[in-house]
Amino acid sequence: MSSSKLPSQEDLKELISYNPDTGVFIWKSRSIKWFLGGHDPESYMHRWNKRHSGKIAGSINKHGYRRIIINWKSYYAHRVAWKIIYGEDPKYIDHIDGCYSNNKISNLRNVSKSGNQRNQPLRSNNSSGVVGVSWDNGKDKWHAYVFAGKCKRVNLGYYENKEEAIAARKAAELKYGFHPNHGRKKVEG
Repeated sequence: MSSSKLPSQEDLKELISYNPDTGVFIWKSRSIKWFLGGHDPESYMHRWNKRHSGKIAGSINKHGYRRIIINWKSYYAHRVAWKIIYGEDPKYIDHIDGCYSNNKISNLRNVSKSGNQRNQPLRSNNSSGVVGVSWDNGKDKWHAYVFAGKCKRVNLGYYENKEEAIAARKAAELKYGFHPNHGRKKVEG
């Protein structure tokens, strides 16, 4: 998911401790510079540090993503992780294993929008159990198809048995550069 511009890598490293092996974010103690401009900055700094310093940063939203609020702006934790490690704002971040709360750096990859869409879980309303394979009542056959490029639906054919349709779909996924995890069952975080 794309999002607004992140704070600088330097600021993020000053505010948050990120463990790339576990994907855990911990608030660091903040200096007074983060509270200047408000009423009684020293008191507010002490209260903030007592309440947050050393604790896990952010919370999981209803979609399973960790969000971290920095200076009254909310950011996806996976984007924060990328910026802390690589120093750049990512375009789109793909959670390789499909678990949106798994923010280990080894589980994240910076991709294009189409690259991100090529590693999607199986939708809950899918009746065949395979992405891009469905039963066609009119033809009384299994239909295989794939989306390649910008909304370009490619017909892969109609098949007597489901296994042939699945094989055609899997071959197309290889041809069009889909991630091997594409179409997996959704992972719960």
